[in-house]
Amino acid sequence: MSSRPAAAALALAALASFGCAEKGNDPGPAPVADHQDLVRSAMGQVLARRPPPQPEHHQMAFFGGGKLRAIFSEGGGNAPLGLDPWSADWVDESWHPLPDHRTQAASSR
Repeated sequence: MSSRPAAAALALAALASFGCAEKGNDPGPAPVADHQDLVRSAMGQVLARRPPPQPEHHQMAFFGGGKLRAIFSEGGGNAPLGLDPWSADWVDESWHPLPDHRTQAASSR
């Protein structure tokens, strides 16, 4: 069994854990009905800037607040401890994630 699916699942779990605050995880509104068209359009822009992905190349779309916020592809895999499993291909420049409530609570103590 390949370690790539396990690494991808671990990376997805790590990304999901960053969004969890002490008050609970609020994923926000659901993506709009045409979210697949939004992903296709953004991927078209990404692919226009670089060669097409290889058959085993994995990509992930990230939604926040009901909108497409980023598209990630597999990282180079050359960082120690597997710290680069995903790299950003495209990020919505108008997106500003909410501050992390855990760091705010720690700094106010």
